Amino acid sequence: MILMKKRPLFCFAAFFGAGVIGAYLLNPPPVWMLLCGALLGILALGLALPGRRKLTAAALTAFYLAAGFGGAAYTAARMEARPIFESAYDVEFSGRIAGAPYLDEDGTRFVCELKEITFNGQAADYGFRLYLRGDPEELAQLGCGQEISGTGHVFCPEAPENPHEFDFGQYLWRENLAGYVTARTDAVQLSGERGGFADSLYRLRTALSRRIDAHFPRNAALVKALVLGDRRDMNEDLRSDFADAGVAHLLAISGLHITLIALAVSGLLKRLVGAVASSVVTLAC
Repeated sequence: MILMKKRPLFCFAAFFGAGVIGAYLLNPPPVWMLLCGALLGILALGLALPGRRKLTAAALTAFYLAAGFGGAAYTAARMEARPIFESAYDVEFSGRIAGAPYLDEDGTRFVCELKEITFNGQAADYGFRLYLRGDPEELAQLGCGQEISGTGHVFCPEAPENPHEFDFGQYLWRENLAGYVTARTDAVQLSGERGGFADSLYRLRTALSRRIDAHFPRNAALVKALVLGDRRDMNEDLRSDFADAGVAHLLAISGLHITLIALAVSGLLKRLVGAVASSVVTLAC
């Protein structure tokens, strides 16, 4: 109970997260989850009325349980809303490259998010992921903001057949992507110029990668994996060494990295502009 009073944001996140996980495991009806959350929220408000200090613990418990049911309702509703469609080959499509594109490990496949999509002249309501194969030098010139059109294959990810198997469709849907499109560079046309904030980040990432190649000629692959999360140049022996040592997570950009950046920014700014302003700037960063 002390933790509930002293760390309200942590407790809220913990209960909300538990509801999200529970929804993925149990797939409950979202309406019932929402109803339970609403009733618990009303109960929490009633118990928190002035003059009922003895019921503070019960009010907090009801509030956090409401957060848990809210997380379950949101997740269950998102799972139900995922569009299911028929996969198709040789479809005429068009769209705009968005998000943060990247080249896969061998540099022959360009992976990006497609927005403002049409299939055979019909507009799609959701985004799709694009896997575009071709010459590495040609793929390296692509970027956010460009328009792409041509012929490709459209796939709706299949549901997992085994318990606890990775659900690629749900993974894409968490990014609001309904499925994925595969195509080759010789079957598409590109128009427009690269641009926008996402493309600026992509160019910065590429520039940092080149700087690392210049300053760390012997260990460039490892430095790029640690700093940029780019593991394309790492050989299998080095990957196996990290996995065997139990530190493979160091090669991925994770919540730990984000936390370290947030602590550094907050610590520096707190002395300059105060706690409130530093918190706002840290959240923005």
